[in-house]
Amino acid sequence: MKPAGINPTGAADERVHAAARIVALALLANGEINEPELDVLRELRVLERLGLTAAQWQDTVEQTRQALQAATPARDGAALDAGTLAQWLEAVDEPSLRQLVLELCAGLVGADGTVGPRESTVLHRVVEQWGLGRDDQG
Repeated sequence: MKPAGINPTGAADERVHAAARIVALALLANGEINEPELDVLRELRVLERLGLTAAQWQDTVEQTRQALQAATPARDGAALDAGTLAQWLEAVDEPSLRQLVLELCAGLVGADGTVGPRESTVLHRVVEQWGLGRDDQG
């Protein structure tokens, strides 16, 4: 069965690419990728569930890393301007893909046992812009 995110030419469509950027942002938000995060990446089958090849995922992580470096050249860690993140979030317009992104992001940011301020910000913005998680917790 062909993953939903891949079109016949093998390129990820824009929704899946935006979803992957958001997941990569969650992975990079604390400024490093550690072994527990890599373990969770594999356990959650992130690439398979997003329908990406390893090369597409690596390109996405590198593009996200470059966007973060451009946004925060003089600081440690990862912060992305709200406008760019809002655009990425807006591009993911399918409810099921939004739920998947939130699940993957939450799993990755909690992988090392702590959720840092920038990781928390990513999750907060995802939930806030998409309106997810609020009704489920009541």
